[in-house]
Amino acid sequence: MIILKFITGIAHPIMNIASLLLAIYGLINIKKFGDLRIFILLPILSFIDSFSLLIFLYIVDQPNTFVTFSEYFQIIFLNSELFIIIIFYSKIFTKVKFKFHYLILIITTLIFLLLRYFRGINIANNYLPIFVVMETLIINISFGKLIIQNAKEERFIISKFTNEINKGFFLFINTTAPYYLIINYLDNHQETLVNYLSFIGNLGYVILFFHIYKATKCSQLN
Repeated sequence: MIILKFITGIAHPIMNIASLLLAIYGLINIKKFGDLRIFILLPILSFIDSFSLLIFLYIVDQPNTFVTFSEYFQIIFLNSELFIIIIFYSKIFTKVKFKFHYLILIITTLIFLLLRYFRGINIANNYLPIFVVMETLIINISFGKLIIQNAKEERFIISKFTNEINKGFFLFINTTAPYYLIINYLDNHQETLVNYLSFIGNLGYVILFFHIYKATKCSQLN
């Protein structure tokens, strides 16, 4: 239990540092990333999410404001994450060039935010399992398809940066999905267990950020 508590205690700061460093690195070198620019959005959103906890709870001492902010921000985070996954694999398998994907992301996010504000429907809380299952199916099926297709077809070659993102998504979702599905069905009596297991979610994002960084390095070399 002591070891688990120690791991939980350091996992969140490590994830915060990783997201901050990748966000800064991405913003400084954003012109070099090409199609990978959209992936920089993930560490930026992750850092804002973590930093808001520090500001609202420990600096200004406004826990109620943090709860309200978090409800809306998690909608932005969750929709952006799913959208990036869909765009990434769609470009690989359909070869479709999405000229207005940022606009689509903004519109869908606004719709979900308005649903929360006017109808009280929070997709980040009410429909979290659906989003997790969707991400899991998309990533695992696409990961397997890429591996099989690359092995069978000599002309189908996965670029190094595509391979890194693919591996990052696969490790990320299979690390975090079981955790998020489990905690979604735990009640307040298991709050201690949820806190101890929170390092799993942080670990998943650290793995993903590491592979995004490796992908950007590969992209710059090509």
